Amino acid sequence: MTSTIPSTPKWTRVPAAGKQINTCAITPDGHRVVCGTWVERGPGVSGDFHVYCYDASGDLLYSIPVSDEAIEHGVYWVAISDDGSTLAAGGEVSDTEGFLRVYGIHPDAPPNTMRLVPLLATSTPSRVNEVSLGADGSRLVACYGSTVALYGADGSFEFRLLDTFDAGAEADVQSVMIDEAGRRAVAASRTYGANNATTGKLVRLEIGSEGFTSHRVTPFDSGVMRVAITADGSAWGGSLHDGSCVCFQDNVSEEPAWRFKPTGDQLPKGQAISLAYGFAISGSSAGTVHVAVGANLDRPATPAADPSYGGVVYSLASKQSDGTVASDFLWSRPTAFGVNPGVGLDEAGLHVTATDGKPADHGHGVHESAGHFYLYDNATGDLAWSVKTRTMNWPMAISADGHAIVGGSDDGSLYYWTADAEQDAATPAP
Repeated sequence: MTSTIPSTPKWTRVPAAGKQINTCAITPDGHRVVCGTWVERGPGVSGDFHVYCYDASGDLLYSIPVSDEAIEHGVYWVAISDDGSTLAAGGEVSDTEGFLRVYGIHPDAPPNTMRLVPLLATSTPSRVNEVSLGADGSRLVACYGSTVALYGADGSFEFRLLDTFDAGAEADVQSVMIDEAGRRAVAASRTYGANNATTGKLVRLEIGSEGFTSHRVTPFDSGVMRVAITADGSAWGGSLHDGSCVCFQDNVSEEPAWRFKPTGDQLPKGQAISLAYGFAISGSSAGTVHVAVGANLDRPATPAADPSYGGVVYSLASKQSDGTVASDFLWSRPTAFGVNPGVGLDEAGLHVTATDGKPADHGHGVHESAGHFYLYDNATGDLAWSVKTRTMNWPMAISADGHAIVGGSDDGSLYYWTADAEQDAATPAP
């Protein structure tokens, strides 16, 4: 099918000039988007950082400072509940301190008004790498260092810490996600060894009313970079440092159900694949499970002769036959640069999003390549469109209904695409 979402954004906003957007999220109906401001230019940079929430028309609903004092770096990850009433943000205060914030609409607010109040404000011993909210906003998971933390707000308008899980002293937990019901979460960890070699774990955590009730740790010979779980919690998986991906399903006793790594003619120019920063999963183990992955390609032996080694987006589905489940490779497409975490899928698995771009030296925002936002037709792998920006792009998210997309750039711009309305006349071309 051809995407009905045009390549020209409905609107573009710059929440804070001079700051990057490292993270954004969108409600399932696309009516609310949230982002946070961030700066990654090394130690010594400090300033005011905010969480911003916009509606589908591009009107600013909230601008919330994450601290009363100047901090370094800012907001690394955000999440929003399905109805847009709860926002979560995590990030970095300094090299030795992170922060976690939750905000919600007060239940005593007058009708047709939205009074946002803080529900949680706490510090962590290191940067909060990812936050994820259940559909109703009453369960939150966050990861930092080797820790996965679970928070809840049952029966009161205030979040409290329910439980933590430690992945191990040397583990670095970079990604975590909770299902819509708030009953299952998955987390990714990686551990670096000699010569930049990695090992990893994918952790499945079952959640009860007062904390984690059980867990299952699956080790891998490569670091697990990013995880995701389907809305119903029946399938989950992750992308790995070697460019492969794994999928787990409720209806399959084996863990994982399968692992896949593209090779040969499944990759552009037959190049070798390397670390995969982007991973998305949608559907259900009761039907079709869709998986999309974004990865880097290895530098060719003669980069001067062929400098366009870039990245790759590839798509799979779980194929069920005679009681077994296997990966079904659908397509792969090259990108101009290595793929970043903006890989996404709508619930029906019709569209795949991706972002790319790379720093020329350590950190973002000093000397960067250009970047792109990509939208693919998942049935065919055809590129619906790509939008080029002057700097690299990290986040991109598509609404569960597939009607709206939000993306953030290191140029400080937030982009919103939708199939439901005409372009805002004030929106400049990227």
